[in-house]
Amino acid sequence: MAEVSRSALIGLLLAAALWNVGLVAMLPAAVMASLLGLTPVVGLRALVAKRRSPAASPLLGRLAGALTVGSAAVYLASFFAIGDGGVPVTRRVAEPAAEVAQLRLVDFNVLHGYPRFAGQEERYGKLLAALAALEPTVIVLQEAWSVVGHGALAQRLGADLGLDVAYARANGSRRLLGFEEGSAVLSRLPIVSARRLVLAPRRPFWEARIALVVELATGPGTTLAVVATHLSNRGGELAFRQARDLAARLAAGELTIVAGDLNAPSGSPAVGVFEALGLVDAVPGGIDHVLVHGEAPWRVERSGWTLRPQELAALIGEEIEISDHPGIVVDLRRVLRL
Repeated sequence: MAEVSRSALIGLLLAAALWNVGLVAMLPAAVMASLLGLTPVVGLRALVAKRRSPAASPLLGRLAGALTVGSAAVYLASFFAIGDGGVPVTRRVAEPAAEVAQLRLVDFNVLHGYPRFAGQEERYGKLLAALAALEPTVIVLQEAWSVVGHGALAQRLGADLGLDVAYARANGSRRLLGFEEGSAVLSRLPIVSARRLVLAPRRPFWEARIALVVELATGPGTTLAVVATHLSNRGGELAFRQARDLAARLAAGELTIVAGDLNAPSGSPAVGVFEALGLVDAVPGGIDHVLVHGEAPWRVERSGWTLRPQELAALIGEEIEISDHPGIVVDLRRVLRL
């Protein structure tokens, strides 16, 4: 086998090192995939290449080849490694002095916009204004983006609206790629804890679907669990299996409110998983859902679609499209059950 070009090997080794420390960002996906595919090929060739010159050091060449292959492998492992566990919470709000009697929940897939990020800042500004007008107690977001040059959507909203924030990465990596997206919950009630569940099956392997389970303090000694999730859009069977996996891993007290983009319509097997456990679809008719348990101490008073152009016209005086999904707004009232 011909000796690998020293300059090519050094170049790929340097690129792989830069990827791993996060200094190469926002390359087009096709370019990054091509480089990642080329790196192990060249590295493997360096490992087995026969040296034409006696002066050449086979040990150094093989070491460089091994480092090139290893760096690419470390990058891929870091990029796709995502697991269950706690996620950090940014705290801003005080504990409620008395039990909360009413709350408003807004669910919305914000459209991350990768890789073009068209109108990212304009869409953010309109979303911020609309949420300020809606005055939700709890906001559940899917595709919450974090992008070099635009910041992190959830953290920006939390700072601008004065809310607690829990965010869990699902796909991408801001450090390694310059972009990532995930699920987020923002709240006027204190977020006591938050954890991520990676849903099975994971197909394809490079795409993670997650649930973010948060516990909110609703009064002295009382809490409310909200589950934010985003299921696969690669067919109803896969979404159904992920919904079933999620439901099986939640405790009974966590099956109170499940909200998110299920990528499955009302009446589908995926939605049926939660309905079979006693949850009721607050706004049937789409693939985005807020499901509330019928026996929970919270009753749906009003619900409907929001954040579409027609609702934005009423909320912020401008008819504009800020996502490829509608939002859902649900008003809930605490009830006493005898």
